[in-house]
Amino acid sequence: MTDIDANKLTIAEIAEGEYRFVGSTPIAGWYRLGHETIYCTKFSMHKKPSFIHRFFMRVMLGWYWEDNLK
Repeated sequence: MTDIDANKLTIAEIAEGEYRFVGSTPIAGWYRLGHETIYCTKFSMHKKPSFIHRFFMRVMLGWYWEDNLK
């Protein structure tokens, strides 16, 4: 049996009713909702937003950007 990293898989529709797992691009980082690192919700993104975008997301919505350091 092979171990599969679920973070690297995406489901793509090939034809109507047919789906296949395909590799995705690496995750650049994520927005974290909340100050706690243990109990929070994260939304990952494949492209890092600009500084001004990250600044206003933090100021207006309270979402904090974290880089993927892998």
